[in-house]
Amino acid sequence: DRQLKIDGYRIEPVEVEAALRDEPGVLDAVVVPLGQGPAARLIAFVAVGDSPAEGVASTLRKALAARLPAAMRPQRIHVLEHLPLLAANKIDTEALRRIDAGRRVR
Repeated sequence: DRQLKIDGYRIEPVEVEAALRDEPGVLDAVVVPLGQGPAARLIAFVAVGDSPAEGVASTLRKALAARLPAAMRPQRIHVLEHLPLLAANKIDTEALRRIDAGRRVR
């Protein structure tokens, strides 16, 4: 159960991931929480394969705005060629957090 509470709303990240995967060009998506309690926010990572990444994040933001309430929309969307995996073929969420931290610093 990955349910969390943001701005008083109970949010299932899998619902946000499903909305992202429904968008054209998105091969896979994962949403991770950043922070805890009232300061918690969602960060999304989408895999687009070889497709051009330019403009994907803004297109996804518009699509999510039409489909999801504000509390369910990720604060940031990172567009990647593929999602990092662990040896057990599971998503490496620590690698995703490092990607987010590295891109925020720049």
